Amino acid sequence: MAQLHSPFKFLAPYSAKDKENFWGRDTETLELYKMLTATNLVLLYGPSGTGKTSLVQCGLTRHFNGPDWIPLVIRRGENVTKSVREGLSQLSELPKEKTFREHINSIYSTYNRPVYLFFDQFEEVFTLAAKDEQQKVILDEEGKLAEVKELFAIIKESLSTVRCKFVLILREEFLGQLYTYENDLPTLFDFRLRIEPMNTAKIGKVLTGTFKSFNISCNPPGVIKAIASNLLEGNATSQLAYLQVYLDRLWKTTYTERYGEEEWVRIPPPVELNEGTLRQVETVKKVLEVYLGEQAKAIASTLEIEETWIQELLDSFVTDDGTKRPIAEGSSRLNSKNRFTGPKLDQCLAHLENARLIRKDNQYYELAHDALAAIVASKRTTTQRLVKDITQIIRTSYQFWFDKKGGYLTTENVALYDQYKTDINDELEGNEHRGAILSYIEDSRRENERERQELEDKNIRLEAGKKELEENERKLSDSNQALEKTNSNQKLALGAIGVLLLVLVGFITWGYNLYNTNETNLKNSETNLKESKQNLSKYYQEQANQLKQDAKVYVQTGGYEGYKDALEKLTIADSLVSDDLETEKKIAEYRNIINGYRR
Repeated sequence: MAQLHSPFKFLAPYSAKDKENFWGRDTETLELYKMLTATNLVLLYGPSGTGKTSLVQCGLTRHFNGPDWIPLVIRRGENVTKSVREGLSQLSELPKEKTFREHINSIYSTYNRPVYLFFDQFEEVFTLAAKDEQQKVILDEEGKLAEVKELFAIIKESLSTVRCKFVLILREEFLGQLYTYENDLPTLFDFRLRIEPMNTAKIGKVLTGTFKSFNISCNPPGVIKAIASNLLEGNATSQLAYLQVYLDRLWKTTYTERYGEEEWVRIPPPVELNEGTLRQVETVKKVLEVYLGEQAKAIASTLEIEETWIQELLDSFVTDDGTKRPIAEGSSRLNSKNRFTGPKLDQCLAHLENARLIRKDNQYYELAHDALAAIVASKRTTTQRLVKDITQIIRTSYQFWFDKKGGYLTTENVALYDQYKTDINDELEGNEHRGAILSYIEDSRRENERERQELEDKNIRLEAGKKELEENERKLSDSNQALEKTNSNQKLALGAIGVLLLVLVGFITWGYNLYNTNETNLKNSETNLKESKQNLSKYYQEQANQLKQDAKVYVQTGGYEGYKDALEKLTIADSLVSDDLETEKKIAEYRNIINGYRR
């Protein structure tokens, strides 16, 4: 069967030859063009699938003519600076070892136009960075990637010294990791452009322009609106690749019905999309997943191999985090389980490339789009995920043991290794420490057995000690019972003595308290009596003073009767307060005066 080619890009980015069919990004293209005329460094970012690569490779060609620029798209490969030198050497014809500046000057002197370096999928410097045995990214003492620092040093030196412009293109979620390098390249964030997901209006422009270019009509016209709604409901605004896949599916459905399975070569025949076409095609969320399954099944049937082998091969292009992983041509990772023999692997890769599921860039194979990586990762079985987790635990434990920071694998981990031994050994394929790790697993097994035996011996000793302890407890219990009988009378006697002692102590306490109470009362009585005497004496003194005052009054009246009454008052005062010499002297004086009146 001839491979059916639709006019749509499917998962491939637009290139310069597609500029007449590139729709919906006029504003962003013009803004990027203006930035590149104003600066030599631009940061282009946005969500996955929004068409960043197409904007650069196709959109800019509308503003640049051939003599205006030399565009060069750079992918990381093994190392981004190495890839830059390799790309430039193809244009400058200088040896790869020459410096960046020498390559650029050579190109400019030959072509007399500036070089535009587009670092596509720049996030690969982070996702594919070298890792240690603990699967941690290897960073320098500043917590940075040496590869990125080296590139940024080249860019910083070149911004004002060579005729070259730099555009870094990366997924939005990796933008934050660049802030670590702001000091290495201070102008990094001065000019940046975010590619927004497509809205309804832009999707409408894409559909209208595309249908007109490829002789596609819609009946009724409202089908365009229905397609746009389907794309929006399928989250096509953040996964622009799905739009092309979905349109490809619609076109093939109608084309096959009307023209059979002939190969489309140059100009597509007229195709009409209607509501029936939409009903036949899966929703946008499912269309790529369905296509992937169909192609895997078809390739497996053609090559007479297991369909799971196709899935395993595709899975090798996906990292543990679910992102794309480029694999060099000839790498053992492409056939880690030795599924393919003879030319089968090359044939399978060719079929996958022809189906537009993978693509080859120089010496590297990779999935055609991040959207495929997410789907392949979601197809991993629970066992596959478990095997990856166990392998990671083994690698990490080995590294800790090797660094003298940890011990051996646990019995459970060794048992899991035994259960999934073949799969784990496949995961370790290509690891430079694979032999040492496998020896570490066996050492862990022996250490666990030694500890198990030691624990078993210890348990035997503990069991014997337990029985001896139980026997001693029984003997002690018998001795205690006999002792309790012997001492029962003594306990009673001691109890009676205790009661008597308590009673005696009670009497002594009561007597002591009574004595203290009487002493206190006596002291209080004496104090009260003394106070009473003092009060009475004070009272007598006050009465005596009043009587002496009255006596003075009577004396002033004069005569016998006056002195007589005064003598009476003083006599009473003298009886109240004794030893008052002045009062006694007055009494004697008044008696003499009264006697004188009598004579």
